[in-house]
Amino acid sequence: MRWRIRGVGLLAVATALFCPADLRAGQVVFYDFNDASAPDVAVDQSGNGNDGFMSGALYTAAGGGVTGGASDRAMDLGDFNNGAFLDLTDIASGGAFDSLVDNDQATVAFWLYGNDEQPQDNWTFYFGPDRQLGSHAPWGDGTVYFDVAGCCGANQRISKNIADSSMYKGQWNHFTYVKDETYTAIYINGELFHDSGADLKDPLNFISEAAFGADNLGGNSHGGMMDDISVWDEALDETAIRSLMGAAPPTAVAGALNIGTMSIAGANANLVFGDAGAPTPGLMQEWYSANNPGSKDGVEQVFDSTDTMVAPFQAGHGTTWWSGTDEPIGEMVKYPDEVGAGDNLDQYVVRATGELFVPKSGTYLFTDGVDDYTYWAVDADGSGVAGDSPDEVLIDDNTWTNVLRTGNGGGGGFGEIDLTVPEGGQWIAVEFNMGEGGGGDSGVIYWDYDVANDEVGGALGFPTAAEDPLDPVEAESLYIPDTHLRASVRPLLSGEKVAELSDSRPFAFELNGDNDTSDVIAMANSDPNVYKTVLDVDGVTFLLNTIGNVANGDSFQIIDADMILGTPILMSGDPNQQWVFDPLTGRVTLGSDPFAAIDAITDIDARIAYVHDVAKTWMGDSNLDGEFNSSDLVAVFTVGKYETGEAATWASGDWSGDGVFNSSDFVTAFSDGGYEQGPRAAVAAVPEPASIILAGCGLLALLRFRRK
Repeated sequence: MRWRIRGVGLLAVATALFCPADLRAGQVVFYDFNDASAPDVAVDQSGNGNDGFMSGALYTAAGGGVTGGASDRAMDLGDFNNGAFLDLTDIASGGAFDSLVDNDQATVAFWLYGNDEQPQDNWTFYFGPDRQLGSHAPWGDGTVYFDVAGCCGANQRISKNIADSSMYKGQWNHFTYVKDETYTAIYINGELFHDSGADLKDPLNFISEAAFGADNLGGNSHGGMMDDISVWDEALDETAIRSLMGAAPPTAVAGALNIGTMSIAGANANLVFGDAGAPTPGLMQEWYSANNPGSKDGVEQVFDSTDTMVAPFQAGHGTTWWSGTDEPIGEMVKYPDEVGAGDNLDQYVVRATGELFVPKSGTYLFTDGVDDYTYWAVDADGSGVAGDSPDEVLIDDNTWTNVLRTGNGGGGGFGEIDLTVPEGGQWIAVEFNMGEGGGGDSGVIYWDYDVANDEVGGALGFPTAAEDPLDPVEAESLYIPDTHLRASVRPLLSGEKVAELSDSRPFAFELNGDNDTSDVIAMANSDPNVYKTVLDVDGVTFLLNTIGNVANGDSFQIIDADMILGTPILMSGDPNQQWVFDPLTGRVTLGSDPFAAIDAITDIDARIAYVHDVAKTWMGDSNLDGEFNSSDLVAVFTVGKYETGEAATWASGDWSGDGVFNSSDFVTAFSDGGYEQGPRAAVAAVPEPASIILAGCGLLALLRFRRK
């Protein structure tokens, strides 16, 4: 069977449209784009008269808005970077947004539909000057940014990557941005996506220019559509934000008329680590798929909020260096084998920790050959933690260079530290962080120590200043060798990735009964050999629409996970179709013919669960009238399949699911305890299984005698 997506108009879904009067107390502007009478004017429906100017943007045809309703329209921005946007500078310069500044509170909300070009480097909205409010949703790296009162420090910006590309193109998503004095937050589809946490944000300043779909001059315009844009001079809470959404369109599991997979991200949970072994050469490494945050605080935020690309590992080659597109030097590796053998990872953040062997006391110099952010700390005070005092942080630099330090004036990463160690040397803790954004990646830590001659400060070719480059031949001798690095790693033995489908909007499927291909909701799993997947679908609505020849008993697998929790709500576009979800397999079976649905389940436990929980009856109820009694026995013996070895169905006596009708089916049925007990839901207690089986055997003998 084939599953495809028909789109927003897939099913007849209630369209409780947003009414601006419901939440108008602090609303400054609201554009629903339904009044297209003046093509260049976006009519403000807030009642404040703050009409906007459609600069190159167009109205969609009727029905093109987020709800798909007959009169609903949206703003069509067209292709990426074509200069189209909603220009609000006239009303901004007239003071329309002064109350946001006075209150130091704002809520900006809208529906966004990215076209197939996304992600690109584009603006979603901009309030200026100097970026008082602004967002990329997303930027070309797949990251959603939200800036307030300028750019781009911890006192202004929050950002988070969206790993699932379906979130920024090919479907409608609702974005809400909140500033509440020193706190900021981003909501996607009514759920908190990211917030500022303990980082305090600066107050808003004067706003004299504003735009949606681009910056205030139409630069980096967003490709796609926007609808129901609203701005408030207060910080709305989650309940109000969800009210703004109105009736959310369904989430298409794949694009229209395409077969595909929607990958749901999950968090690592229930991780089971083995005992750490003896330290061996190499630093313990943790790799994260995230854009370079540009600071140690940002790196820590990635570590705290993002799953590792793979389980933490120890590089067997003792690597503190790697390279993507940069030319390697000597034995310089590409990426650690655990991460992958790709030529270039566009963005990642790395934490490498362990110990450095310091052979003797002296002044040690370090520099880096890192493309983008570098952090290097050495535990000079012997506390066991590198970087717990400012003088232990030798490099904290977000200026890029390349492997040989010939790019960008050497990049600026350069530091020295006085280390005092006992005779014979000492192992001390170190930490190395890297942040890469945009490719061209490389990473090296060099030190001014001559290993061959055991001499501090004697390494041939070590730079004397931050801007000095390295010679390719000499650079290899400046690596920190395997013999001077070590770490121990607790190996990850097993684990689970757990995710929950959002119930804020339904998931839409189109079922094509003419072929056997299906769309799949799958759990993202970076390493199936390590992580099992657990997907919670409880209470989530699946909207099902069929085309082609779909027969009773046909089933479609729409879940790809090792374990499924809960049961979704199944809604069919055909009122005559009833679909049944099997949580053991993730399959959905067309069960308007309940006999076909039961016959499709051969696992005895799953069959009993279906008969009890879905059919609401007893094992042995061959005619599915809700009771198990003598009429069921008469019916199955009338068919004549008992002990013949011929293929049997539920209606002809195969209650155990093994495909034939024999004595085991009576054991299955009478063990269930429902014989002559009436409807299952009305029964408070049943006889002991042993006694009911004996009674059944007597009935069996009687019925067989009567049939002769």
